[in-house]
Amino acid sequence: MHGIDKEIEGLKTKLNLLIDKKNRLDLALVDAYDEEKKFALKRQVEGLENEIKAVRERIKDLEQQIQAGPVTPPKATTPQTPQNKDALLALISDGHLKEALGYLSTLLPARERNDLVLLQSRFNGLERNINSGIMLQADAGVERARITAATLAMCDRVEDGAFAALPKTNPTSMDSPKVATHSGKKIFFSYSQYDRPYLDQLLRHMAGLRRQGKIAPWNDQDILPGEEWDDAIKNELATADIILLLISSDFLATDYIWKVEIATAMERHERKEARVIPVFIRNCDWSGMPFSKLNGLPSKAKPVSSYADRDEAWVEVVKGIERVL
Repeated sequence: MHGIDKEIEGLKTKLNLLIDKKNRLDLALVDAYDEEKKFALKRQVEGLENEIKAVRERIKDLEQQIQAGPVTPPKATTPQTPQNKDALLALISDGHLKEALGYLSTLLPARERNDLVLLQSRFNGLERNINSGIMLQADAGVERARITAATLAMCDRVEDGAFAALPKTNPTSMDSPKVATHSGKKIFFSYSQYDRPYLDQLLRHMAGLRRQGKIAPWNDQDILPGEEWDDAIKNELATADIILLLISSDFLATDYIWKVEIATAMERHERKEARVIPVFIRNCDWSGMPFSKLNGLPSKAKPVSSYADRDEAWVEVVKGIERVL
């Protein structure tokens, strides 16, 4: 999926999240008795209604563009390796931000690379947010402009003569670094970004298994700066021994999880290439889902969030995972 289709899918995901949030506020408004609280809630609802309207109009405009006829995208060109600072600045100005960040990893002296790593991480996060549909194009444009400005400023730190060290190939087409080998079962975590706190809690409880060398956990926060996030996720998903699905309403509402992660996980489970384990973290209606036939954790599908002592829930989850290692 590319171009307009990808933007439409991202906007539709954003629209669903906005509508869900508005519905929750509408319910809170019905139950509110305090006039000041009612006023604040009404303002929030009005703001969401305006945002929902804007997103719907944008989707309509894009769909009309598709109906008007296929748009031939400009042919992608591979930028030439810059031979001097002016060429590097021109590369950034032409929109080849990813390539420029790759070149800077070679051009900058070692003492200057910490800031570059943070900048690359921001860029990767931006691409993930756009493609997963949790950031509007307008917001993405602002963030990209900020990253571009920071990248241009970083070019001033490049020392004379550094360009001689650049490889002849494009930095994004270089051989990928060798994947480090791990002992223990590879575990892939499929989760919604809204449930990140739950994942962090689970990882802490799994620390004992990791230190014993029984597991090698992986999640999207392990994606390296400059690495293609979509390729990284699909690669890890295709090679994991155990795939944990952190079930919640936000998990089920995320298009990327539904179309890529759940689909791939269940295919590998059916072929007995991997074991898929649902982990119920928040209450939601998951009946009829592809994974509904699988035995999950905690027992009796009781969500982790419903436990008075969450540590008790996580211990049960970890012990269940340990049984299948």
